[in-house]
Amino acid sequence: MEENHRRDLVIAGTGSAAGGSYHLVKVSGNGNLSGDFNCVNLRIHGKANIDGNVTAQSTLISGTANINGDLRSEQMKIQGTAKVNGDMTCNDMKLHGNTKIKGNLVGEEIKIEGGTTIAGDCEAEEFFIKGVFSIGGLLNAGNIEIHLYGGCQAKEIGGEKIKVKKPSMAFHLKKLILTYLFQINVGLVTDSIEGDEIYLEHTKAKVVRGNNVTIGPGCEIELVEYKNSFDCDKGSKVNENQKI
Repeated sequence: MEENHRRDLVIAGTGSAAGGSYHLVKVSGNGNLSGDFNCVNLRIHGKANIDGNVTAQSTLISGTANINGDLRSEQMKIQGTAKVNGDMTCNDMKLHGNTKIKGNLVGEEIKIEGGTTIAGDCEAEEFFIKGVFSIGGLLNAGNIEIHLYGGCQAKEIGGEKIKVKKPSMAFHLKKLILTYLFQINVGLVTDSIEGDEIYLEHTKAKVVRGNNVTIGPGCEIELVEYKNSFDCDKGSKVNENQKI
């Protein structure tokens, strides 16, 4: 169906609707949607329960969305709360709220400010986060930059450039409060980290392997394997390091 022939689906109060092809799907009240949805624009400003898969060109969730299926979108911005019981795929993704994904997260550029839980793997070209995350499988991206504001974990991490830092106390008040609330658990825990250029702070890992590895403050690493260079802050503990 051509895009200019698609109709709009708008729920302003409480309502329900069946799946199909739409131009705009907008929920500003309380909506129960069943079936698969294919739309140009998806806008959730209220509360939406979608029992099916969703494919959209542009997605904005500023309310609460519960999707019992996969979510695929060219562009995506989540400022509220989203739960996806399948996979989530997007080229340009900005997550500013609280997102839970029971499957895998795949994107070109993923930027996160908030909390994200991924049961499966996360794959991207660019992965940037200021907040907290839990990834049950592999975090794999060309460029990974993690700013720790709480307890973060991933089974494995792989990439070309990997940087993990704890924010300094010079950040503005909101971020200071968030850091304080999670202070006891601020850090990254993972089994292994592998990349070309690696810089780590407040990280606990079994194995770190890379070309150039710099271990900053607050780390506990069992084994570091490096090809070119290795440097370790005096405030960190590395049980063993090997040049390979």
